[in-house]
Amino acid sequence: MHLTSIHIYPIKSLHGISLPSAEITPTGLRYDRKWMLVDQQGHFLTQREFPLMAVLRMNQAPEGLQVFHPGRPSDTLQIPYHSPQNEPLQVQIWNDEVTAFRVNKEADAWFSQQLRTSCSLVFFGEGSDRQVNPQYAPSPTQTTFTDGYPYNILGEASLQDLNDRLEKPVGFERFRPNFTFAGGLPLGEDHWGKFRVGEALFERVKPCQRCSIPTINQTTGKAGKEPTATLAKYRARDHKVYFGQHLICHQGSKVNVGDEIVLL
Repeated sequence: MHLTSIHIYPIKSLHGISLPSAEITPTGLRYDRKWMLVDQQGHFLTQREFPLMAVLRMNQAPEGLQVFHPGRPSDTLQIPYHSPQNEPLQVQIWNDEVTAFRVNKEADAWFSQQLRTSCSLVFFGEGSDRQVNPQYAPSPTQTTFTDGYPYNILGEASLQDLNDRLEKPVGFERFRPNFTFAGGLPLGEDHWGKFRVGEALFERVKPCQRCSIPTINQTTGKAGKEPTATLAKYRARDHKVYFGQHLICHQGSKVNVGDEIVLL
């Protein structure tokens, strides 16, 4: 088995960026879910409420992120990788309250116009802290604005098994994994424990519970019923649907597309 793609999603719920390699940090892949949009009450925004977030695209430039709507590429927002931490804000993401920092008024205005709602862009800075659920992580582990864990993986065989059941196949982008891999049996990652990706040591800690985001077309922003309706027929447990796996990392500094995966 080997890695076939690496993705980061710098701004939570916006489109991802494909990378040939990525740096491992104490909170996840470098720049992954480091930024997030919040409403005026500090509650996080996602495609569940604002499916047009799926349409917005990002590029990485030397100075920072470039965010744009594909229909209006000249209207580009520049977001610096490192912003002054001068406006702390308590934000709510699921059941966690986290200290975040406002980026700037320009970003707030740009996203408010794009999404037609008043919102602010915040980032996870040096004064931010968010721990994963200790029920599943064997030791204290930090994450950023993820849905709970710093890494997510999904196998090509698992996606092909799903697509074989669908009238119209879907791509990996519906599930927003950090890693995809080739080899192994469909849904084999359900049973992984610790494993190596190149020189990095990871551990599967729990299956990924799926919300409505996989039903949103990541090109048009329009929602439907699939693939969640089909997944519910064979991947449901306790009235919840699971697909893909959450991971933590015990050691390592970098991962690369093509790295061998070795189960321990």
